[in-house]
Amino acid sequence: MYICKYISYELFDAMKKLTKLNIDALKNENPVLSTIEERIITGGTGQGDCLYYTIAFLTGNSIESVRQKYIMYLYQTEYSGDVGSLSCGGNNENNEDYMACVAMADKGVRSKDQEWLMAQYGFSMSDLPSDDCGSSAQVSGDYIFNYRYSIDEGHSVILKLVNSNGDYIFYDPQLGKHDVMMKNIDKDGNVYYTIYGKVVLEYDLYKLVKNK
Repeated sequence: MYICKYISYELFDAMKKLTKLNIDALKNENPVLSTIEERIITGGTGQGDCLYYTIAFLTGNSIESVRQKYIMYLYQTEYSGDVGSLSCGGNNENNEDYMACVAMADKGVRSKDQEWLMAQYGFSMSDLPSDDCGSSAQVSGDYIFNYRYSIDEGHSVILKLVNSNGDYIFYDPQLGKHDVMMKNIDKDGNVYYTIYGKVVLEYDLYKLVKNK
């Protein structure tokens, strides 16, 4: 996980209110925001393979095969590339368009492509499991939790357990450890979550419906 951004309190407070719904609504009024949304990348701007790790971990596919599927998608959609012209298992370093897609995929999966990639492996968008029961409960099913902690940095983990405090216990296959997304309540009674000490600004949850 790659974290290197520092922001002002004013920007931080505004970003806490930024959701996918807000972005989509504002984009209709101000198209320049589409460039902001494209910066929202699951995987961040450094080691951007966390979503590949989570998909591979839950489906039994290799990390590289998941990454390669995304590269091919980018090649076809961004450059109208002919996949059939690529050397299967060979050297495509002389193909500038293909190598540009490799570089893009190494940075992570763009927000607008995330749902497509998840669907290729049988995941559908889902709600968070309820914590109304007030006791620890094992999460039923396989969930991938994609969250963002700044406007252009995010991470992908696997949701495992909801505890009695409403915290979400997850497994991070990229880092190889379990950790917790903590439930917090501010002075006005608003609920927010923190991971690794950082406020979760936006998240998506996907449930494995059918392993493809």
